[in-house]
Amino acid sequence: MYRLYHHPGKASLVPHLVLEELGQPFELISLDTDRGEHHTPAFRALNPRGLIPVLIDDGQDLVLPETAAIVLHLVDRHPEAGLAPPPGSRERAIFYRWLVFLTNTVQAEVLAMAYPDRHTTQQDEAASAAIRAAAQVRLGEFLDILEGALAESGGPYLLGGLFSAVDLYLLVMARWTRGIPRPPRDRPRLADLLDTLTDRAAVRRVAEREGLDPRLA
Repeated sequence: MYRLYHHPGKASLVPHLVLEELGQPFELISLDTDRGEHHTPAFRALNPRGLIPVLIDDGQDLVLPETAAIVLHLVDRHPEAGLAPPPGSRERAIFYRWLVFLTNTVQAEVLAMAYPDRHTTQQDEAASAAIRAAAQVRLGEFLDILEGALAESGGPYLLGGLFSAVDLYLLVMARWTRGIPRPPRDRPRLADLLDTLTDRAAVRRVAEREGLDPRLA
């Protein structure tokens, strides 16, 4: 049994999507981050940084924070679901490439856009606006890279014909960047991929459960 600490639309959306696609039983434990429930001593005992998501894997007596780590753990625990290529394969290396790109490069830039005050000692709106604008430019460049990757793979997914957990991660990053000047859907291959993903039954169930627009991105 899995338990996932989450808040609708936050980074926990990624493992929520993966769990739903796996078809494994799990329990959602909602934290109201607006009320600071992720900063309680009880939750910080699970993740000292006070961040969601956190996955509890009762079968392995495991408490696991960090979105990408949770994704890797889940796909390895359930290889029969086919949400990642076999370890050691060429395709698995490409899977790692895009997972790391999405979490270390794209998501990091999204955070700079969303929380620019964390990236400057000048606590004024002009400094924050400059950081936000620069982050949006870089995010546009990263989306262009993903568009090119879909062209190179032949699509419809990042791994070509293989649907995987990195596509679900991309879906959440696309959701978070839908408000930038040139959003993901302005790129034809990304738009097609997002349509394909949001048509999936598991994705629709998660969107409904979290109270999100079923289009997501």
